[in-house]
Amino acid sequence: AGPGHGPADRPAARRRAVRPEPPGRGQRLYRALSGGWQRKLSIAMALITEPKLLFLDEPTLGLDVLARRDMWEAIRKMKGKLTIILTTHYMEEAESLSDGVAVMVDGTIRAKGTVDELIRQNNAKNLEEAFVKIAEAATLQA
Repeated sequence: AGPGHGPADRPAARRRAVRPEPPGRGQRLYRALSGGWQRKLSIAMALITEPKLLFLDEPTLGLDVLARRDMWEAIRKMKGKLTIILTTHYMEEAESLSDGVAVMVDGTIRAKGTVDELIRQNNAKNLEEAFVKIAEAATLQA
């Protein structure tokens, strides 16, 4: 073995192997990804530590229909393995993915329950209609 390749040089080789990328290179690679892949990568990175609690803030915002469907499937696969707190403005998403829903209006939780409970309590056809009724009632109280 030539210089730099013997047993004494192994720690140096390890340091070179784990050296971080040049500053900014990771960000450039990340930005080159589509929005859907950026969100998938962010969730994958959050899952590396095997958390018991995962916050997903608007995980499908700006995604196309196919990417949204893939994200929903990934979230469904995580259910039961950890607690997921998901924020969304898409009532269809909340209806499809949630075991429990809290409706927040102007920073205050105005109602909470299962999707079926909120629909029934507000004499609504779906969660979006229940949300509108809850929000309008909160506005009248203000």
